[in-house]
Amino acid sequence: MFIETPQVTRRAVVGAAWSAPLVAALVAVPATASSTPETGFACLGDSLTADGGFGDVVADAFGWQHANLGVSGQTSTEVAFRFGALPLAVTVDGMRMPGSGPVVVDTLDPATSYRAGGATSKPFRYDAELMGIPGTFTEDASHDPPRLSFTRTDAGDAVAVPDGSTLRGTQGDAYRSDPITIWVGRNNIAAQADVLRDIDAIVASLAPKNSRFLVFSVTNSQHEPSGSVGYGQIAATNAAIEAKYPGNYLDVRRYLIDHGLAQAGLTPTAADLAAISEDRVPPQLHRDVIHFTDEAQKVIGHYATVVMLAKRWKLR
Repeated sequence: MFIETPQVTRRAVVGAAWSAPLVAALVAVPATASSTPETGFACLGDSLTADGGFGDVVADAFGWQHANLGVSGQTSTEVAFRFGALPLAVTVDGMRMPGSGPVVVDTLDPATSYRAGGATSKPFRYDAELMGIPGTFTEDASHDPPRLSFTRTDAGDAVAVPDGSTLRGTQGDAYRSDPITIWVGRNNIAAQADVLRDIDAIVASLAPKNSRFLVFSVTNSQHEPSGSVGYGQIAATNAAIEAKYPGNYLDVRRYLIDHGLAQAGLTPTAADLAAISEDRVPPQLHRDVIHFTDEAQKVIGHYATVVMLAKRWKLR
């Protein structure tokens, strides 16, 4: 389901503010709009996505089912792996997968941007395949460092696992043909090459001819004003993303700085004006130095919705 809005063009909605009545008119999708899990809408990313608000706005506007694939604290590499876009070459304990039960994963590659070779601060469990055998990839945080392991879904004969065997996440398999937002890089912004590699891998993993994806810009924190090292890293990464995906890049950072307060109905404070002068998102739109308020999430959702409508996105 989509709305004919011939008066709205990409030039009119990208980088420009719009009135509340215009947004309301654009997102007024009939209540009969519906989808199935196979034809829904996915948001892929880290904690900025896990917060969920912007995806709910988009899904409500189109009548789509929303799959929030955000996991707090993850780097772009971890996101790309669990989505199935970046398979890992691994070695396992004893070079053997038992007939049942877990096998310890000793090493993985690429390990750069996979936080200290795979260790994360939180336990996790993802559907995955090792050498094509379905199972679960798990981090056991009771160990120091945390222990990575793979457990096959169905018992069977023990299998030899040569060094460098492929471990692939399968979370994204159900969403490769669906509209999707990709918001990664905040947690490993210093590794620009890895961030760009991971975004490329995610896009390449989508179904052929699925051009219904938006790559969101990386946003700077309240501690990263213009001129800082972090700001420079973010600016360079965003420029590279925009150059690679000019028709699929959504500069939420720029929009929040230029129009976020007005769209949220907030009056700028002195702190907001100081932030804007340093090319930071106004602090009224942040709930901490990195993450956004519910109001800011709604602004992002409306911005993404209008751009999707201008692109004539619809469920297939």
